[in-house]
Amino acid sequence: MDNTLEISICLTLYKPNLVYLKELVTGIRNQTFQEFEIIISDNDDSESIVRDYFKGLNYRYYKNEGPKEIFYNVNNTIRKSKGQYLQFLCQDDVMLPTMLEKQLSTLKKYSDCKFIYTQTKKINENSEIVNDLVEKGIGQISKKELGNYLFVFGCLPGNLSTVMVAKYAIIAEGLFDTSMNYASDFNMWIRLSRNSGLAINYEGLLLLRTHDNQASFTLPSRYFIRDMNRNTKILFQNSDFSWLKKYIYINATYGKTIFIKGVKSLKHDWNFGVIWNLIRLSFPLHIFTIILITICYYLGLKINLNFGNYNTFPGPINKDK
Repeated sequence: MDNTLEISICLTLYKPNLVYLKELVTGIRNQTFQEFEIIISDNDDSESIVRDYFKGLNYRYYKNEGPKEIFYNVNNTIRKSKGQYLQFLCQDDVMLPTMLEKQLSTLKKYSDCKFIYTQTKKINENSEIVNDLVEKGIGQISKKELGNYLFVFGCLPGNLSTVMVAKYAIIAEGLFDTSMNYASDFNMWIRLSRNSGLAINYEGLLLLRTHDNQASFTLPSRYFIRDMNRNTKILFQNSDFSWLKKYIYINATYGKTIFIKGVKSLKHDWNFGVIWNLIRLSFPLHIFTIILITICYYLGLKINLNFGNYNTFPGPINKDK
């Protein structure tokens, strides 16, 4: 690996919207930090488009020769990369000019952290900002605390495009689990938390696009149920709260979400795969506990558990950054 190269932008493509792709490329060209390469892995055949749009940039294009699924594509960019740090980027999102600079400088500031995410400004299909509720400043969650925060708040980065990670750390974890179609990114952050803290850029450095065709909306519900069933097992093991509190909370949050999402999907498409995955939920999730909690939820009976300092998400340490 060329250790003089700081950053590889890991970009995955599949039938990109050309308007969105042009905005993405403009965001890359406008970066204040320019010591990067762009590794593009394509689940289709967009080479001619890439050649046109990325002209003059330091990029390398590869077709994903494995299964045409999201995390096979992501892993291909990692394997082909030469940078010490990997900034993931999805094809519909746009980096603001100081994103690479601030992601890298903040990550280097916190030696306990091997990965970082930035908060986002959400944009719609017309590239209009629809949510700009972000703060200034930077911060970190320590390795000791991160497992508990992931348990209480879930997938903190929210989206793959928000994350920069030290390449050696993600290689040590064996890359993303390609048997998980929906929540392999959350699975990776949970695995990294065993040996790393998490740095945070509270300033929104990424324009995160929301639209009806994004993968999180179009992937079948059975994938979500299966993946979250696996992730909750690790969350349960990695957090320090009492057994009973963890059991109730994980069924009242992840479990209820899984159940409601599964039932709603059955209203539109009677799918045995969804039913089978709900039946097969295993500890710490328990289908009868989830059903009871869901009934209580719709009756207005809320379950409030006290997690002490972990009830509130940590704010920025330095608001001047």
